[in-house]
Amino acid sequence: PATYMATVAATIAAGTSEIQRNIIATRGLGLPRG
Repeated sequence: PATYMATVAATIAAGTSEIQRNIIATRGLGLPRG
């Protein structure tokens, strides 16, 4: 269970960083999302 939770947490963290990168690009460069 602990390993599973760690994997889920890592996956969520990776997804969050991707989303934040898209948000930063959208706000900073004025690019449309996609």
